[in-house]
Amino acid sequence: MANMANIASKTKDIYWGEFSETDLDAVLAFMRKGDLVAAKRYIDDDLGRSDFIFGKPRSDFMYYMNLDKNARCLDIGCGLGVHSFNFAPYVKEAVGFDQSAKRVEFCSLRSKLEKVSNVRFGHDSIMSFEDKVGNGAGGGSAGGGFDNIIMNGVLEWVPEARINKDPRQDQIDALKKLRTLLTDKGILYIGIENRFALNYLTSARDHNRLKYTTFMPRFLASWVTSIFRGKTYRTYTYSAFGYRKLLKDAGFDLSKVSIYIAHPGYNLPKYLVPLEDLTALRFFIGGLVGTSGFKGKVAGLISRSDLLLRMFKHGFYSYAIFARK
Repeated sequence: MANMANIASKTKDIYWGEFSETDLDAVLAFMRKGDLVAAKRYIDDDLGRSDFIFGKPRSDFMYYMNLDKNARCLDIGCGLGVHSFNFAPYVKEAVGFDQSAKRVEFCSLRSKLEKVSNVRFGHDSIMSFEDKVGNGAGGGSAGGGFDNIIMNGVLEWVPEARINKDPRQDQIDALKKLRTLLTDKGILYIGIENRFALNYLTSARDHNRLKYTTFMPRFLASWVTSIFRGKTYRTYTYSAFGYRKLLKDAGFDLSKVSIYIAHPGYNLPKYLVPLEDLTALRFFIGGLVGTSGFKGKVAGLISRSDLLLRMFKHGFYSYAIFARK
């Protein structure tokens, strides 16, 4: 099976990542020589990102998905491939693509050096990607070709392609396409921030690296971003209600959409708590903060009130969303 990285791509090359492009060049230099040990040592000792790139806990959401030896997995914006490689032992095939050619090269070299035969990677974007292998049927199910689709930290960046004037429409178009790529029993996973997270009132910044724009009306956020960043505001995130509306408008069945609080964040989800399960949320808050001190008293107050729980649950930083057709 040809590796997609070896196929000429017309996709615009955009570098972004866990560390600088210069650092990735240094890692790739080791890997091109076949020295994966030195590459991993550099990532661990010099960059301190080993867990982020090779750690299995980053993909713990996969246990809510279709892990089957006949299943196929699509990793959108795969980056350095952590999810693709973590899924690989449990599925028939994992396919990843990214808009950074160097990140794709890293994944392809890793698969070669680690002798992982059921993963392949390509330099591509969502709207141009085609499932040439699946041909409309995968995983033994009718419908599209993938039983699992991963969209981790990607949906908010889709409008940067500027296909439509309305950023939300770019996101809807992407989700519609992904829906066609899913098998009838397939699952789309979205890891993404909560627009109204309490963190944005303190330390966290929006995707434009500005504070508070996430709370602003879109037109005002665009005006502020234009002044301070020289471009309009397009990295849309939403509340839980907003994500449900977005998925509905893309054709997904809302009765088959599940939203979890991903704490402390979707990039390393130590806890996944069902957003609508107050009992689970009550237990989670109590265990997270403990029972002593001021925070413990506040947690106790919140956990004893269904009304406060229903309000507080919408203040967590990020969501893990699972959607079926």
